[in-house]
Amino acid sequence: MLSNHDWRYSYYIWAALTVATAVLSYSYTRKNLRGSAAPALGPNFTRGLRTLMTRGFLMAVAISTLVEIVFRILVTYLPAYFAIQLGMTYALSSTISGLGPLTGLVGSILGGVIGVRFGNYRTGFAVLASIAALLIVFPNLTALWLVFTVFGLSRCLQAAFMPLMNSMLAENSDAERRSLAYSFNFVVVSLGTSISTTVTSMLIEAYDTSIIFPLSIAAIIPTAALIVLLWRRSKT
Repeated sequence: MLSNHDWRYSYYIWAALTVATAVLSYSYTRKNLRGSAAPALGPNFTRGLRTLMTRGFLMAVAISTLVEIVFRILVTYLPAYFAIQLGMTYALSSTISGLGPLTGLVGSILGGVIGVRFGNYRTGFAVLASIAALLIVFPNLTALWLVFTVFGLSRCLQAAFMPLMNSMLAENSDAERRSLAYSFNFVVVSLGTSISTTVTSMLIEAYDTSIIFPLSIAAIIPTAALIVLLWRRSKT
């Protein structure tokens, strides 16, 4: 579509999908949540949040935030890297980026299966180490098939980490407060990714889009260290 139309046409697609999502969400919640009694918040919310604030849970939230920062930087700025640094057309860059979710489907299943078999922490550490290795070689790639292959592998590994991350959050939070735990994590992750994306854009303006690779690797290192610490903590 980018080859034949202006990029602004993509907003029409987003608008249609947003309307469809709103209609489906309203229909689902109207049928399934009618008459459900929501517990009062207030003191219960404060006490529940205070109970959640254990060292293990906060470490899991830190891991989730750092990982999401890495993934958000890559998803947001890799298309620009393809176009600016590698000279791809915007249509080709968008095509390669758009194929990422397909490999993510495979990665999500593999991450869950391997995590059950070998453990979430061991698998998560291996996944992050593999992503870091791919990011080290990525800037040196010029052949299109290599770029496509390494990009597909990286997106597959990113997706593989998500079920592992969800398991880490679940293991380090009470079942009765699980929804609150995920809500708290979502807020922290959203703040972290918002700030990191803005900072990354400023660094790209000062340097170039290839800065996303050392930034991502720099965020992966403390994330891997936190996984090791949380792994050891789970054994005690």
